Amino acid sequence: MYLRKFENKIIYNTKTISSHKRIYTGMVFSIYDITYFAPLTSPKPNKPLMKKLIYNINNGELGHILLNNMIPCCQDNISLINFKSIQDIKYRNLLDNQYRSILSNEQIIIHKANKIYKKVVNEIEIYKKYCCDFKKLEEVYKNYQK
Repeated sequence: MYLRKFENKIIYNTKTISSHKRIYTGMVFSIYDITYFAPLTSPKPNKPLMKKLIYNINNGELGHILLNNMIPCCQDNISLINFKSIQDIKYRNLLDNQYRSILSNEQIIIHKANKIYKKVVNEIEIYKKYCCDFKKLEEVYKNYQK
């Protein structure tokens, strides 16, 4: 991943789940006319601080959107997932349930993403410590596009 060279907080997609490679799933939205990708993660307990930096899907029961790890991305790198093509029924159902919950809370999630973005850009220390450097990534992204 190109952006990972400039920001070590960007997560890798290296896990293998049962007999299939984990799909790098996430939510796509725009902040100031830049397309952002926020990765999803499986359900797991999180620390109180993280609740400010992520979005808990269905109160965390269905996983989390890592808004602290959102990255600028180009449309060419985004593809829709055909849930029917996923062989693992349990994993397919999780993705489908995450998708439905995200759709019904889309504006709330985007609003939270914008708030986090502004706090990082305004250099609020605790946010800078745990979030990607969005402005630096945007510059790298823009130069990459050229």
